[in-house]
Amino acid sequence: MALFVLGMKCVICSKPIDRPDRVALFRPFVSNECDPLWMFNDRAFHSSCVDEHPFGAKARARQKEVIELGAPSARPCAVCNRIITSPDEFLPLGFFSEAGPLSRYNYLRFHRSCLPRWQDLTRFLNLFRAEVASGGMKGQAIVALLKDLSGGRDEGK
Repeated sequence: MALFVLGMKCVICSKPIDRPDRVALFRPFVSNECDPLWMFNDRAFHSSCVDEHPFGAKARARQKEVIELGAPSARPCAVCNRIITSPDEFLPLGFFSEAGPLSRYNYLRFHRSCLPRWQDLTRFLNLFRAEVASGGMKGQAIVALLKDLSGGRDEGK
């Protein structure tokens, strides 16, 4: 969850948030810095500013989706279909896009040990690398995920 101290400025209006009951906090829920919801990532806002922002409802919905799909009961591995119970074994893909070829991979989860057996790994990596190369995805989390999925061999270039 975003760090919040009374008096912090709202990211949207730049005015201080002076009451804890008027704050909307977002956890880090967007990996792609090109995503329009990136501005909400790990930040604090006036609730009313989020309510009025054109992407506010979508940001709240996406964060809710990420929270629900991150629950231990909602963590079946896409390869073996067993629940992922160990944090060290948990490798989530997160959200990529609402449409297009990467959208079918939104929120897939894997045991790290199962990833090499994923039949779609090469296809996915090719699509993911192409999106990064085109400038459609960027950021430290994207580079780290690409490197992780490539067994430490990919620098996201």
